[in-house]
Amino acid sequence: MYKAPISQHTIQDAIAEFERSLITTNAPFDHWLMGGNNAISAQAKQAINYLKTMAV
Repeated sequence: MYKAPISQHTIQDAIAEFERSLITTNAPFDHWLMGGNNAISAQAKQAINYLKTMAV
């Protein structure tokens, strides 16, 4: 896929490409994103909040 050596840029690009390939529309997380507060567990919500605090 890449002719360039492994670098921060190629890793970020590969992850972004992978994320673009994910197509979900009916997962509990999708329902939660659309406002379904009870679509995911309290533990999942805690994990999301934790990850948000880790975002740079």
